[in-house]
Amino acid sequence: MLTQRKPVLLSRIVSLVSFVREGAAGLHTALAQLDAEVVAIGADRLADAHHRMDSKALPYLREYDLISGLAGLGAYLLHRGHANALERVLRYVVRLITEPLNVHGHQLPGWWAATGLRDTPDT
Repeated sequence: MLTQRKPVLLSRIVSLVSFVREGAAGLHTALAQLDAEVVAIGADRLADAHHRMDSKALPYLREYDLISGLAGLGAYLLHRGHANALERVLRYVVRLITEPLNVHGHQLPGWWAATGLRDTPDT
């Protein structure tokens, strides 16, 4: 799902940059288009995250990190005033930190990642 949205998001960013360079005309439209794409990407990622949680699998750091994950999308949604989409991200965060996982007989916090910072399995 997400890979289909990347080209659209990139085109929105390019449009936004060109509007900023040319002046304020059209900036509102470009931001609205960008916001719509970010909300859609957030919805896709949340669906994937909840599916992963339901299957009791460990997350990858990229699922919730601040730079490219749901925490970062949540910060954007907060800044742009998208309360409904932000609420869905916050509900995910609450679920992430309050639902422990059982892995090989050990109870781990729900945010315990299957990967390290380089998105490779921790050893």
